[in-house]
Amino acid sequence: MLQELVPTKKERQAQSIDFSKPSERLYTISRPTPTELSQLWEQLQSERHQLYRFPASLSDLVGQWGHSMLLFTGRVDEHLAALFALCEPAFSSGGSPVAAWVFAYVLPAFRGTHGMHLCQTAVDFFARQGFERFWTGVRADNKPAQRLARSCGFRRCGQVPGLGAPETPGVDAIFYVWEQQGG
Repeated sequence: MLQELVPTKKERQAQSIDFSKPSERLYTISRPTPTELSQLWEQLQSERHQLYRFPASLSDLVGQWGHSMLLFTGRVDEHLAALFALCEPAFSSGGSPVAAWVFAYVLPAFRGTHGMHLCQTAVDFFARQGFERFWTGVRADNKPAQRLARSCGFRRCGQVPGLGAPETPGVDAIFYVWEQQGG
């Protein structure tokens, strides 16, 4: 079922979104190559503001979550800039995707305006694939990630005290939901 969402190269090119206002840059979403995934994984592992605890290696991640996770990259023009994961997608009785947890990681050089455009492009792309609802979580001390979620149409839906990350047990986790208009 998940394989149905994996576009071919020709489909990826047709589905790429030109979200160029106001910076006149091309923002695209596509499936990662193994090399791109490795590059993004190495960078992600060095970050300290993540809410989620990931396995120690990329192969462990694929082994544990590969059956229930769809990975996509974000680009600014030709530059690799972000990793997006749709986790534990839910499907309608007809087999269409309807909801998933979403994880977004934007490389430091592309945070800010580019990060907002990349994340909005990803949300638009996933919504066109049929998803009606996404959830995400961020640490309470990660204000930029909270602003990013809100700027992409997510609304706050909950908070769990002390769930921020194993290495910082006193930090809360804040959860957000995005829903299709009318959903």
